[in-house]
Amino acid sequence: TTTISATPTASAALRKAGDVAVDSAITVKIKAALLADPDIKSLKIDVDTRDGVVTLNGTVPSAANAERAGKVAKGIDGVKSVQNRLTVKAS
Repeated sequence: TTTISATPTASAALRKAGDVAVDSAITVKIKAALLADPDIKSLKIDVDTRDGVVTLNGTVPSAANAERAGKVAKGIDGVKSVQNRLTVKAS
């Protein structure tokens, strides 16, 4: 019987690839949720996810929009925390 085991480096690479896939899925879910929200669907909000930590970037017309986007992101399964870096700039 031959036993093949992944080297520690290969195992780490596979875990990292899995983490990237999970983060990508979270990002997609957040973007979809933002597009589905009538109050913020038309706003340009960049979503970045790393290790379950979501960062929101962009410019929104009101503090209420920024707060709403943060709440939407926090409501997605798998999100550990949200760094809301949205800037309020009235048009």
